[in-house]
Amino acid sequence: MHHFRSNPPSRGIKPRPALTPAARLLRAVEEHLDEQDIAPSAFARSVTGSTRLIAQLRAGAMPAAETVERIRIAIGGEASHA
Repeated sequence: MHHFRSNPPSRGIKPRPALTPAARLLRAVEEHLDEQDIAPSAFARSVTGSTRLIAQLRAGAMPAAETVERIRIAIGGEASHA
């Protein structure tokens, strides 16, 4: 008969940290870019008028609430909880 522990040791596997709102937003944008085959600069220009949006998201920046809303609308609501 085997005896099992209720909480076995992790064996070096660390839990993934929760994604920040900026990381969730970036993930949604990146998925949209891949699915729609859109260049990051073209998407950024269409949303903000600047080509820097994706680079700033990748650097960990969180845009202003108004910009987040424009991004959400542009990707069809996928980032509404970011």
